[in-house]
Amino acid sequence: MLRRLLFAGLFCFACAISAQVASDPFTSSTTKGRTWTNTFFGITWEMPKDLQTNLDRQAQAQKAGREELVERMRADDRQRGVMLSGSNLPVTTQLFDQRSTDPTSGSGGIFSARRSGTALGGAPGAAPGNPSAQDTSYFGQDPRTEHSYWIMTKALTDPAPPLASLIEAAAANLRQQPGVSDVQVASEPVQFGGQEFRQTDWTRQQQALMGKYIMYSRAYSMVRNGYEITFSFRADSKRALQSLARSMESLKFQPPN
Repeated sequence: MLRRLLFAGLFCFACAISAQVASDPFTSSTTKGRTWTNTFFGITWEMPKDLQTNLDRQAQAQKAGREELVERMRADDRQRGVMLSGSNLPVTTQLFDQRSTDPTSGSGGIFSARRSGTALGGAPGAAPGNPSAQDTSYFGQDPRTEHSYWIMTKALTDPAPPLASLIEAAAANLRQQPGVSDVQVASEPVQFGGQEFRQTDWTRQQQALMGKYIMYSRAYSMVRNGYEITFSFRADSKRALQSLARSMESLKFQPPN
C-alpha cells in the first residue's frame, strides 16, 4: 500500500513538472526546416530564408560541448523575452566568448539587452529603457547590412490592458530614445492568420566604428494567451524590411495549450 501511495505521489509530481514545462512559452518552441512552431501560443510561422537563429547558435555551442554556454544563451533569451531570433550576421561560439554575457548589463548587445515595458522595440539596440544608440550588437561585424528578426513575448497583468494602449505607450517610449525618428503606429489593425495585430514602424540612426547609418524597423504586436507577442523586423533598407515582414503572411494559428 505504501509503495502504491509513493508511486502515485511521484507520478503526480512528474505530471506537475511536465505541465509546468508545457505551459512555458520558452520551452514550447520547435523548428523543422524553416518552420517554427510554438504550442503554448498555437503559432506556426515560416522563418525568412538564410538567417542564423538563436536556436542555431545554441545547437552550435552544444555540438562543441559547451553546455554552460547553452544555458547562458537560454537564460539570457528568457530574461529578454526572446522566443526566436534570426540574423544574416552569424555569431559563432568563439565570437560569443569574446563578449560579456551579464544579462543585467543592459549594454544593448545581442545577448544582453535589458528589457522593460512592452516587447515592442525590445530587440537589441532598440530596447525600451536602453538609452544608447551605439551599435555593439554583432561582435565587430559590419552591422550596416543587417537583416534580422525577433519574436518576443511578455506576460501581461490580468486582465490584460487593451493592445492599442500597450502600443501607444511603447511608441511614446520609442520616440524618447536617442536616434529614433519617424515612429508611426498604423491607425487600423492588420490581420495575419485570422488574428489581429498592431503595426508600428520607425527608423533609428546607429553609430558604429565606420560611422553613422540608418536602420529601418517594423513590429507587429498581438495579445494571446495572457501574453503580448511581438514580431519585430530590422533591415538596412525599406525594401529589405518589407521582404522580411512579408513572412507574416505565413502565420497560422491553432488553439493554444
